[in-house]
Amino acid sequence: MARYLGAFALCAVALVLAGCTTTIMGSASPNQAVARQIQEERTPLTASAVFGDLTTIDYCSMFDAQAAKDAGVTDVSEPVSSYDDCYVEGKLRGLKIDVELGFLDKDQQANRMKDPVKTLPHGLVAKRDLTSRYGSCGNYLSFSDGVDLDIYSYLEDGQEGSSAAETGISQSLCSLDSALLDGVVTAVTQKKVAHLTFAPGSLGTVDPCTLIPDSLVREQAAVLHERTGVALPREANPSKHRCRWANTDRALRAALWFYIDKAPAATPPATTETIGNRSSIVNASPPDYCQIDTVLGPAPGAKNGAVSVAQIYVSLGGLEDACPVARAMANQAWPQLPLN
Repeated sequence: MARYLGAFALCAVALVLAGCTTTIMGSASPNQAVARQIQEERTPLTASAVFGDLTTIDYCSMFDAQAAKDAGVTDVSEPVSSYDDCYVEGKLRGLKIDVELGFLDKDQQANRMKDPVKTLPHGLVAKRDLTSRYGSCGNYLSFSDGVDLDIYSYLEDGQEGSSAAETGISQSLCSLDSALLDGVVTAVTQKKVAHLTFAPGSLGTVDPCTLIPDSLVREQAAVLHERTGVALPREANPSKHRCRWANTDRALRAALWFYIDKAPAATPPATTETIGNRSSIVNASPPDYCQIDTVLGPAPGAKNGAVSVAQIYVSLGGLEDACPVARAMANQAWPQLPLN
């Protein structure tokens, strides 16, 4: 105790003579690199910040093949990197499935619900598709700027029977989607996303919305609009490889998009026609769906004979024949397509 009293007395004398001061040392400034890392971790991620150029994303660089296998997928094919998505085939519970990872869209809120279980970093949000039909599942990774990335898995055609129901395939597909979404989150947060390079003037550089004016779609849907009061507004598509006019509440859609895959075949009832001076495959599903494909040629750098394809599809929700609308769109768009 005397030591402290002595120190106090000494300080008292010093105060009289020259003042007694105490210096409090502040903590050192944090390392700037650490500060930046903390700031990055707290900053919500936007699609533009993650991807940069949204028109050249290599979606297959975000596909986690091991996650698919861990979710029970066997015979996983080599991913096909298309203009707007990554396409993969495989088997789940012995049934053939397809997986599509990609298809950016913006400000789409209808029929999408935030996943109440999955919490993600950097302001990212996992969403579920509320309209997925039996034998399919859709999930979305939503960025803070309103852009969503789609993860969609589904049974190949012809396998939607009771045997599929017994396997609980829909639940398995949703578990697969959830695992693949985690892989996408890892890719975007660890900056592993790659980009494609398109040759000047090639199909990858074309914005399909520049090939078909909104007025043409409005004119073709005029009878439908007058009868039902339903319009088909154009959706925002940040990747610029798909243009779609839609009213999701009424299941009405018209779209032009580009993809890379095996050449479509004119298997009956599909027919081959010349539309806009291009050989085209018309596939109608009466009474309300029509799809028209035209092959441009071998896809640059693609393997296994994959080709570049432009496709128009129209779905009119059971209201009327969709092929006149699809043919009018193709007649407008096909002459403007590049050679490949």
